Amino acid sequence: MNLTATAENGRARIELKGTISKWRETEAEFTSKVEELIKSGIKDVHIYINSPGGECFEANEIVNVIKKFPGKITGEGGALVASAATYIAINCTSFSMPANGLFMIHQVSGGACGKVADIESALEVMRKLAGEGLTMIIVTHEMAFARDVSSHVAFMAGGVIVEEGEPSQIFGAPKQLQTQEFLSRFMHG
Repeated sequence: MNLTATAENGRARIELKGTISKWRETEAEFTSKVEELIKSGIKDVHIYINSPGGECFEANEIVNVIKKFPGKITGEGGALVASAATYIAINCTSFSMPANGLFMIHQVSGGACGKVADIESALEVMRKLAGEGLTMIIVTHEMAFARDVSSHVAFMAGGVIVEEGEPSQIFGAPKQLQTQEFLSRFMHG
């Protein structure tokens, strides 16, 4: 992992490149540099991330250090922001991706984890990215989110696509009984 912190145009610039690992080898120098930047009066920070992810707990430690900045935390992605790197990205006030970049969120546990506010924060980042035209493939049980953000929906059961189409058709008038039954449980109680 290449993790740097510098001053640029009156704000801090943090760059994270490569697989998130070996935090203990980087922690002291990175934390010291961040504290030095804050002591110099820098409040805002901009983060550049190009990472396939890595160790989730180490990503959380990086976020803890970055959150020491008292001002705004913004960010941008390179070609790839995946796995543990997305956790860092969703802790930004705003985050942008290039049109050809990949922003890949997956949850190893298979379910949403964390406080409701944390989950809503992650969903809000994805809403913003979708609004900017970023193509995403999302696997979710957050039906209202899928309905509101998607341009195409595929309902799967047992590893097989049962029904697919426009969100208005799938959520408003699903054709397959299995889709109807599933959505009635999630959308109405």
